[in-house]
Amino acid sequence: AGRNYAFQVVSVDAYGNELAYSDQINERTNSNISSTYFEAENLYTNVREGDGNNGNITSISSSLLNNNEGVGIYDVGDRFTVPFSVSYSGKYEIKVRLRSGYYQNADNDQPEAYWPNGYIFRLDGTEISLIGDPATIQGVDEVLGGAYWGIMSANNINLSSGTHNLEIEAVNTWSMVDYLEIIGSGANQQ
Repeated sequence: AGRNYAFQVVSVDAYGNELAYSDQINERTNSNISSTYFEAENLYTNVREGDGNNGNITSISSSLLNNNEGVGIYDVGDRFTVPFSVSYSGKYEIKVRLRSGYYQNADNDQPEAYWPNGYIFRLDGTEISLIGDPATIQGVDEVLGGAYWGIMSANNINLSSGTHNLEIEAVNTWSMVDYLEIIGSGANQQ
């Protein structure tokens, strides 16, 4: 069951006089929506190492990462999987926070260089497409080579209740992943 909320914005001047009122905004929340984070660095299992020229799949650290940690997949072909579970069958949104681009200098600033083709995603062995959201980009992360961070997502993904695996593969060098977020709505329960 959700809750109803009513909002009205009031403009007040420096003397405390109310000057203007907005129309009332009525919103209903849906308490059946669930969102769960799965930290990549705590759950990942290596599937395949690339050529190893830039190092092995490994945990990374930075203050710009959730819980200050993530996973580095530095070589083309590096691949790992993260297991996650959902409690009911239905439609879900899958979000992945990861390296979206880089900054080398003022002439080479590319915050979306890793989108849309810097990663391959497989859900339970089947390739899926995720789309980058430029509004989520944060950075520049000097600790990790001038990395920008952003969220890629896929909507309306049908999942059965139980455990699933999201596999992430690097198509670019120096790729990195922070976390997955799985969002579902109780309205989709079957």
